[in-house]
Amino acid sequence: MHLKDFNCRPQSPADYHPLSKQLIKQLREEDSDVVIFGAQGLGGVILNALVSNNISVTCFCDNLPPDSKWLHGLLCLNPSDAAVKYPDAVYILSALEPSTCQAMRDQITSLIFDANTCFWDVIYYQYIISRRGVDKDLFAEALWSFWGYGQIEKLTITSLSLRITSRCTLKCRDCSFLVPFQPERSDFPLEEITMSLRYFCKMVDGILDLTIHGGETFLYSDFVSLINEIVCLPKIINIVIVTNGTIIPTGEVLRLCADNAIRIRVSEYGEHSSKVDELREKCKEYGVSVSDFQRIRKWFDIGTTKHNRDDNQNRIIAENCPFNDGKNKRILGLYKGGIYLCARYDGLSACGYISGEYYSDLRFDLRDNSKKEEFWKFLEGTSLYKLCDFCNWPMDEIPPGVQLEEE
Repeated sequence: MHLKDFNCRPQSPADYHPLSKQLIKQLREEDSDVVIFGAQGLGGVILNALVSNNISVTCFCDNLPPDSKWLHGLLCLNPSDAAVKYPDAVYILSALEPSTCQAMRDQITSLIFDANTCFWDVIYYQYIISRRGVDKDLFAEALWSFWGYGQIEKLTITSLSLRITSRCTLKCRDCSFLVPFQPERSDFPLEEITMSLRYFCKMVDGILDLTIHGGETFLYSDFVSLINEIVCLPKIINIVIVTNGTIIPTGEVLRLCADNAIRIRVSEYGEHSSKVDELREKCKEYGVSVSDFQRIRKWFDIGTTKHNRDDNQNRIIAENCPFNDGKNKRILGLYKGGIYLCARYDGLSACGYISGEYYSDLRFDLRDNSKKEEFWKFLEGTSLYKLCDFCNWPMDEIPPGVQLEEE
């Protein structure tokens, strides 16, 4: 059977295991070019997944290829050039969200009639269950909650921001989380973080992307223990660690990232990110996927002033937020045992910008309530948009990474 005749779309969570094994077997055995469509972020993880199964990758393609035209040691073409050069290739669609993958598939099939494509989730399933200590059935359920067709509505979270420390190696003047201005800078307790995550996972069907933030994440004093706890949670599909490129993590941390398909995302602030080149080399040495934070090249004056707008105006702001892409569940933040619609809550509250009157209906307390039905109501509440009232929308662009003057 040729891959073109093989239906690699699961029809139920139980399909992931046999389909994943069959797809990898056929990719390994067929003498076909393999192109990963989607170069940044997840693309590096899919490259590692394929290489670990002795599957050669021909090149990347991306609608925004890097200036150098090379990524992870492979040529990165635009889709039109890739379609001309490799019309018979298997195209692995590796954008994070299913809707984006479908749009990429439509693009490829408009360039190549009867194009040979598959989504990344089937390959990724086998890669993860062979590495993380997760229950394979629960992990399949989490993937299915995003990719299944004709199913009942699931409570899925596209992105959850996890703040683990307010300590940082930099003092960025326009820090979106106001870290330099917080009166106390410290690590958040390991037990509090892990307990909150476990409670949260009980309420949802899947978390597509868990992004671990600081301050500077690699300053966290018990980082290895934290990661070991997180990688055992089967409802978390992708894990991303954000760093500012000033610290080189230990070999133990990098091995942990490589072994569990954890991506490192660099917020590069020019000369202030003094070890970013060394960090990239270390990640390459250990086989860790590393990518740039694209938005860091265009930062915004988000603001801290309460504007007293009405809920409808604030809803419009939320739907146009550059960190939201119009998907209201995209920017959830977990902080001190609570969930917030916007991950900026922690900085605003720590600096005293949010008063007590705003507190109760902006926060879902995971310690007091872990029922899915209540959380769903919380996500649909209009009062959540109150946090957008502190935003300076429409936001002016500002240079990222400018440091505060020393007192």
